[in-house]
Amino acid sequence: MKKAIIILMAVAASFAGMAQESKSEKNESKSEKNKSKTEKNKSKLEKRESESEKNESELEKNESKTEKNKSKVEKNESESEKNESKSEKNESKTESAQKGKYSCPMHPNEISSKKGVCSVCGMELTKSKKEQMKMGVMKMYSCPMHPGQTFDKPGKCADCGMDMTVIKKKGKGKKD
Repeated sequence: MKKAIIILMAVAASFAGMAQESKSEKNESKSEKNKSKTEKNKSKLEKRESESEKNESELEKNESKTEKNKSKVEKNESESEKNESKSEKNESKTESAQKGKYSCPMHPNEISSKKGVCSVCGMELTKSKKEQMKMGVMKMYSCPMHPGQTFDKPGKCADCGMDMTVIKKKGKGKKD
């Protein structure tokens, strides 16, 4: 019986060793699976970190573009204000042009109600186109004794009292 007990103990020990080996193999298998999962998770983490870096880079680019666009908007607003100011000046000049009789041939915006010189180029101001057209349509009168004095209405010369005469227009293309 001692032998039987020894055999049984040996068998039990053998089973116990096998069970332990089986547990060890299971643990190793679980360990391998956990290592594999860890590697997959590391790979996912690296991928997400890379995506995060890309997103941060795109965010920085977008912020830079936003700043550039803000700068452009400010520049456009400034130019718009300048253009509005120029427009107001031009409207003012247009109003004075309607009142003015003389303008510069090179700078039509330079207008005056008196003869003079252009403030931009120094050329002599000439009668505005409107005045020239008026002259072509209207009759002009002058004193026969003082031809430098011209008027748009008939009357008497202030210097000598003679009647004003109609000035004949030159260069109408007709031959006499």
